[in-house]
Amino acid sequence: MRDVMKKNLFIFLSIMFGLTSCGDDDKTEVIPLNKLTKITCTKNNASSPEFVLSVTYNQAGEVANIAWDNQFTDIFSFSNNQLVVNRFTSVTASASLYQKYEYGLSGGGIVSCSEYQNNPYRNNEEYLSNLYNYTYSKNNMMSSPWVKAVWPKTDGSGYESRNDMETNYYTWEDNNLTYYKNGTKEMAFTYKSDLHPENFPLRIVNTFSPTGQASVSPLNFYFGNLNRNLIETATWYVLPDVNTPYAKYTFSYNTTGEYITGMTIAEEIYPVNGTSAENNQYTYTLEYSYK
Repeated sequence: MRDVMKKNLFIFLSIMFGLTSCGDDDKTEVIPLNKLTKITCTKNNASSPEFVLSVTYNQAGEVANIAWDNQFTDIFSFSNNQLVVNRFTSVTASASLYQKYEYGLSGGGIVSCSEYQNNPYRNNEEYLSNLYNYTYSKNNMMSSPWVKAVWPKTDGSGYESRNDMETNYYTWEDNNLTYYKNGTKEMAFTYKSDLHPENFPLRIVNTFSPTGQASVSPLNFYFGNLNRNLIETATWYVLPDVNTPYAKYTFSYNTTGEYITGMTIAEEIYPVNGTSAENNQYTYTLEYSYK
């Protein structure tokens, strides 16, 4: 009887150990994706690129520097609820200051932007040139009002300004941006079933020509949610005529594991209102800090 009890106890402990082991094996460790370090864009297979963007990060994993084509560099500085970006005319911080951007942060996202420039008519004194606000719903950007514009008088006597310039509006569905609207111009988006990787900075806002540097800048990580899925097409038109496109952009992607390592944007410009028809292809290569 004692032997039977020992045998049953052994079986019970074996089963419990097996269940515990299986439970431990089922715990999946989520490993963050490595960060984007370089983007190169080429138009129509040209021998020289349209632009090259290089990114470095600080120890906290925040963007530290973005160098653009070896022509200027953005220096990022985070403190409390503010991000300051100083833009210099070369990749060395000792170069002359070109522009400065002060971003107000809330909940990890940008809620305002004050843009400063140097006034050449008043010994390059710094002045506020533009002010923007950003509103969100559930961390999705809903609007970006251009609140104020300021420009210097050429005689050096001071400044002129204008308030309430314009407002951009954004419509979301299923955590994807479906419409971007500025005045009577609107861009509509469709999406692939593939998910948008968290380290891929593609975001199309405040532009109807999404092939430029701003659409892939790592600064896009700080404007709330990225799209849930990868963009397939972006088409813009002038309201109320949604059936006459002015331009269409078709996106395709190359992947390596979980990483977007290449992107192609096929641009089709339509002959509308005197605009000449045009077809272009933009090819992007992306590099990451693989370990």
